[in-house]
Amino acid sequence: MFAVINTPAPLKIRDISPTAIRLHPDLREKLAREAAINNRSLHAEMLVGLTAWVETRKEKPGNVNTQGGYTAREGQASWPVPQTDGERALLNLFNRLSPEKQLALLSLLK
Repeated sequence: MFAVINTPAPLKIRDISPTAIRLHPDLREKLAREAAINNRSLHAEMLVGLTAWVETRKEKPGNVNTQGGYTAREGQASWPVPQTDGERALLNLFNRLSPEKQLALLSLLK
C-alpha cells in the first residue's frame, strides 16, 4: 500500500489578505525613486526591502554598519554602498550585464 503525502496547495494571490500600510510622503517618495532605479513597482520594491531586512536580521550582528556601508566578511572586500541615485542606477545596469561585458566595460574605463 502507498502512503499518501499531503502537500500544501500552492499559495494564490487571492488567498493573501491585503495589508494596508501608511507611509509618510517623504518615505513613499524615496521608495518610489528606488523602485524606478531598480525597474520595479513600489510594491515589489517594498517586498525586496522588507525581505532583505528580515534576512539581515538572521545574520550575525555587525554585518551592516551605521554609515550605510557593509563591513568586510571573511574573504571579502569592504566597499561603501553607492550614495547617489545615479551611482545606484549605474550599478544596477552594470549588474545586469554578462560577466564578459562587465570585464569589457571595465577594461575600457582603465
